[in-house]
Amino acid sequence: FTRQDNVSSHFEELSRNGIDQMTYLNHEGAPEAEETEDYFASITLFKRHHFVVPLTPAARQGLRFWMNRSHRDQFMLFYDNGKSACRVGLSAKPRSQHLWELPLGCRSCTALADPRRLDLEGYRECHDPCILHFPVCGLSWFLSKYRTLGKFPDTWLGKIKLPDSFHSDARELCAQGEDALLTKFRSEVLIDDPNEVDRQLESGTCLRIEDHAALLDAIPAPQGPRATPKQMGEAGVGVGDRARTEQLSDAPLGIERGWILSKAIGF
Repeated sequence: FTRQDNVSSHFEELSRNGIDQMTYLNHEGAPEAEETEDYFASITLFKRHHFVVPLTPAARQGLRFWMNRSHRDQFMLFYDNGKSACRVGLSAKPRSQHLWELPLGCRSCTALADPRRLDLEGYRECHDPCILHFPVCGLSWFLSKYRTLGKFPDTWLGKIKLPDSFHSDARELCAQGEDALLTKFRSEVLIDDPNEVDRQLESGTCLRIEDHAALLDAIPAPQGPRATPKQMGEAGVGVGDRARTEQLSDAPLGIERGWILSKAIGF
């Protein structure tokens, strides 16, 4: 995704700088309604990749909102290592769903200030273009996805072990039936409290992007009345009810360590 008219100028700049592969930040769509006919139209709220979430107390609270409601302490429920584009004509081969294997002498760069790799020479700040990921952006899509995937294996590409995660949990819950997946979706995916959405945006943990809907001629989403804070407290399952009773430690956990360390890369 880019806010520019096209990505030609971006790729021309990469060419001028001798860059053959670029890995882009990915932001994860967060549904604000349970159902949607066209998630490209209805999903405009995205969890900002944690490497570019500002290092502030408010942003940490924003991260903790998602981690506290996740059975696996996750912020992003799916991948957080970006996606890559590479120059054609290099005889590149797929290395994974995220990277290309380039011949010796080719140069790769990344927009991820990732302390897991510490690729200081390859780091290149780039917020636009970026990847918008729409993994499970409506209940019916969520149910359909895991029914289709079925009992998938415990490895990626037959060699990389699948970690215990939202993804593996959803596989097991699918075998239990629709009600189990419904509970999972409502407790860990859906964010339907407008006050919490505002907090997420103000803290910089999430961002609002709407341009893609017009670009893709997406089906307009129904505009129903949004719940007020009073209404949210009176009926339904509120955000406070979804947070687990046992809160996380105040010490940096999981992705918070990478979030903090990422700020030292690129300086």
